[in-house]
Amino acid sequence: MLTVTLNFSRGDFTTGFDVNLSIRNSNAPICSDNFRLAGEPLIERLLVDWRNKYEQLVLQPRGDGTISLKKAVTRSRSSLAKECQAAYENLGEQVRSWFQSPSFEKIRLRLIQSLKSHGISDHQEIMVIIQASGDSLLRQIDWYQWDFFKNHPQAGLIFWGSSYDSVIRTNRATPRKKIRVLCILGQGVQNQTDWELLNNLPDVVAVPLKNPQLEELCQQLRDQQGWDILVYAGHSSSRKNKSGQMRGQIESDLDNILECNDFKYALTAAADKRLQLIIFNSCSGLGLANQLTEFNIPHIMVMRELVPESVAQGFLQVLLQEFPQPQTSSVQFLQALLDELPQPKTSLAKKLLQVLLDKLPQQKISLSTALRHTQQHLESFNQNFPGVNSLPVLFQNPTEEPLTWEKLRGEAIRPFLPWLRTVLVGSVGVTLLVMGVRSQERLLPWELKAYDHLIQSRLLESEDERLLIIGGDEEDLRRYGWPLPDDILARLLDKLEQHQPSVIGLDIVRDQPVPPGQEALVKHFQENESLVAVCAFNHSLEQTPAPPPQSPETQVGFVDLFYDPLPGKTQQGIVRHYLLSRKSNAIGQNSPCQTDYSFGWQLAYRYLTAKGILVEIFNKDWKFGSVVAKRLEKHSGGYQKIDEAGNQLLLNYRHTDDPAHIAQQVTIREILDNNFRPDWVKGRVVLIGITAPSIKDPHGTPYGNMRGLFIHAHAVSQIISAVEDDRHLLSWSPWWGDILWVWLWSLTGGVIFWRLQTSIHQAVALSISIFVLYGCCWIAFSQLAVWIPLVPSALALVFTAGGVVVLSNK
Repeated sequence: MLTVTLNFSRGDFTTGFDVNLSIRNSNAPICSDNFRLAGEPLIERLLVDWRNKYEQLVLQPRGDGTISLKKAVTRSRSSLAKECQAAYENLGEQVRSWFQSPSFEKIRLRLIQSLKSHGISDHQEIMVIIQASGDSLLRQIDWYQWDFFKNHPQAGLIFWGSSYDSVIRTNRATPRKKIRVLCILGQGVQNQTDWELLNNLPDVVAVPLKNPQLEELCQQLRDQQGWDILVYAGHSSSRKNKSGQMRGQIESDLDNILECNDFKYALTAAADKRLQLIIFNSCSGLGLANQLTEFNIPHIMVMRELVPESVAQGFLQVLLQEFPQPQTSSVQFLQALLDELPQPKTSLAKKLLQVLLDKLPQQKISLSTALRHTQQHLESFNQNFPGVNSLPVLFQNPTEEPLTWEKLRGEAIRPFLPWLRTVLVGSVGVTLLVMGVRSQERLLPWELKAYDHLIQSRLLESEDERLLIIGGDEEDLRRYGWPLPDDILARLLDKLEQHQPSVIGLDIVRDQPVPPGQEALVKHFQENESLVAVCAFNHSLEQTPAPPPQSPETQVGFVDLFYDPLPGKTQQGIVRHYLLSRKSNAIGQNSPCQTDYSFGWQLAYRYLTAKGILVEIFNKDWKFGSVVAKRLEKHSGGYQKIDEAGNQLLLNYRHTDDPAHIAQQVTIREILDNNFRPDWVKGRVVLIGITAPSIKDPHGTPYGNMRGLFIHAHAVSQIISAVEDDRHLLSWSPWWGDILWVWLWSLTGGVIFWRLQTSIHQAVALSISIFVLYGCCWIAFSQLAVWIPLVPSALALVFTAGGVVVLSNK
């Protein structure tokens, strides 16, 4: 909570005051300055005049009684009321004049300047502390006449006593469901209503103690369960002792007048257990407050002057309505938050904040703010007793945190508005920082490692029965030679065509004849439209593999693969995406590889069109039947700056026991020797290539090195499985979805680390959050084939959590 302290170290209304202004926000200092305040001697004389007339008016018999030890004085009530009203107005005018004096105005301006420079809203809850000696008249004037309070409706006022010791109590934090209240009912007043008001609260256990003897009072104060609140409703008074110190006394019954010193140790024992608040709903309690501050009672509420019974009962009723209530309405919370937003304040922002505030739990207000609201409700009594609404005052031990209803129950709740601003602003700031770094692809190496892990951790799949891979192994090369002669390839094609494959892909470069058998091989290319050859364009002109001579361009696909580079390394990277088609020849018209379509696209296209499935361009993306293959663009998943010249898709590798064995595999000699089943060929996509280790063709994949033949097979399987099996193509969330997702986890980190206050709980919560984040990303990837940010979200979660911890420990 924000605290504003005015420490009046010395002086009086005659000579002036030395004042120190200090401002702190959640224990973090904002400013500390010294000032010299001019005196105003007239205030003291007017205060005495009002007090005398007020006491005469209150003591005038009118049937409602007065909670005082003094006796009534008979006089005309109407004349007393007019005189008291005039005295109160004169006093108020003089007090306001003092607050508006040039010396006091310097304090107000310094205060306002400090609050604005630190972004403190006018609607934020503020605790204003007046630190003065026990007999100071500063405790007897109405501080709410100061303009600062009018401009800050959530500011409350408390007094610090100079006799408080720096005693920090740590044993009152045990939570319990109901607050225990000891209600001492004194002699001679109608105080049964006070106990009934307390007892009717839903989370309060109120125990009445009527006209107790000293022994009984001390015994109850030492109750083993402990008390949270002590309420006294009866007669009391204050007077100065021989040394000039203000002292108070209460009337237990007609024969017992007790001073606080009479039960000092019992009160201290109660405070050591968990007593946090004493309310003296009785007359002239400043002397009682002075004594109780010496006992280090955390919070003390008293009446400064005489108080009629009707006012006392109304005061307690309103206080018990205000104190347990939520801090403000949602509209007030919204206004406070909107004060923090930059201009312009859009209606959309207002609506979003309204929804947010309606959903978030609202913190109860502090006791000082509740007391101010109570005083405002009591203004109706001013007509009969001018100034009576300003009588309740609150004292607090400087070592204590502001008291809330939750704290009385042992619930350590942090201020809502600073928490909300810290977490919201912090989470947004961290999100923008992380996404800014991500936009420069500084996180790409980590994101790709996480991507590979998700690829590898998916559930196992069966081999694709629509594909057949024919690989020439070392034995084939020894038997037929290398390069494989054209007649061997022609004989292989003859065997396959007998069993009616859907399409045949020859992933063997044949840019020059390898006799014998050239004519037979050329004839296959010219007569079989389902035969696809290969070429490559991503090489120098001298080394570019050309398509077979006399092969139609429509039956050629490029086999170029593209890699994500390994950071800090020169070797080949990882193949994670596949180029389906390109816009134009990257090297120019001189390249012998003129096709615009990849090997995998050619095979999938022929397989699907043979089944009557339409393949077309749809909004710059390839559409296979009803399946649209989203092309990789900038801001696609972790890729922020990818080349958009061609139509690429993420490779959704089929996760088999051995990813290189994506389908049924046989050797060339097995086909030539008729050592295979015809149904392995009929209607399938047949890929022919070399698998012999002596012919190097390694390409990095998330599963390790893999030959290009198998990577093309994965690409073909991915497309036809999406069309025929509804197997998802890999996609990603939109850029704004990534931002919202990262912000959600950033906000999560802030929330859990603010609400949990022990290191072990924070560590456990952080671990669970990261595990849940990983689980969400894994489910999205493995079940829905959607790539959502894992690494940026984890970083945002940890950074925001760490930032909240640092700020909360200041």
